[in-house]
Amino acid sequence: MGDVVVQSSTPLQPGAEHGGVEQGMQDTGDAQGLRRRADALNALQATVLDITVRRDLPSLLETIVERATQLLDAPGGGLYLVEPPTGQVPSVQVRCVVSYNTPHDYRDILLPCDSGAAGRVACTGEPLIVDDYATWDGRASAFDEDAAFGPVLAVPMVWQEQVVGVIDVFRGPGGQGFDSEECDLLRLFADHAAIAVENTRLYDQAQAELSERRRLEQQGEERSVYLERLIACTP
Repeated sequence: MGDVVVQSSTPLQPGAEHGGVEQGMQDTGDAQGLRRRADALNALQATVLDITVRRDLPSLLETIVERATQLLDAPGGGLYLVEPPTGQVPSVQVRCVVSYNTPHDYRDILLPCDSGAAGRVACTGEPLIVDDYATWDGRASAFDEDAAFGPVLAVPMVWQEQVVGVIDVFRGPGGQGFDSEECDLLRLFADHAAIAVENTRLYDQAQAELSERRRLEQQGEERSVYLERLIACTP
């Protein structure tokens, strides 16, 4: 048999062979991107399942930050809870409640609204990517002495359309910056984390109310027994 010759009715345009190569590379890139997103979503699902296990609130908050850093391959991070305005402090503040793998223990540090990454996110309700925290003009003065922070990603924890907290993760100086896909992934995780935190708060509140009710009932029963004995002993 002779060679099979395939002819095209459409003349080959200059550079068309390169277009085919570029299309193939684009398809390969798209497939790799889909695999990365699938892997990320699988990791997110496993992480979310982990934080839905019943824990006391402090343990849950620690677990949330640990899982957030693992999810984004970041060495450390933190979690801040929003403290609403009071008579003495008329503006929103955020208090650090978890300081995970940080150069110092920042727990109990209070940041006013719009101070630092956490304060700004608490005020705006929008995620924030900082390429280099050390040179960022919005950094909080509480962290000025530390040079351990490079890229920072902070996202809000939203519950019933209200920001209740902020999760942030960081990489060291010169580390790879966070991208929009990582931001979206952490934001999805933060939404689930907010639900877990509020459910734990509600559970703890219900348990405290139940314990108080039982205490009052026991006091009432003891008082009734005392009165009965007192009446029995009265001539």
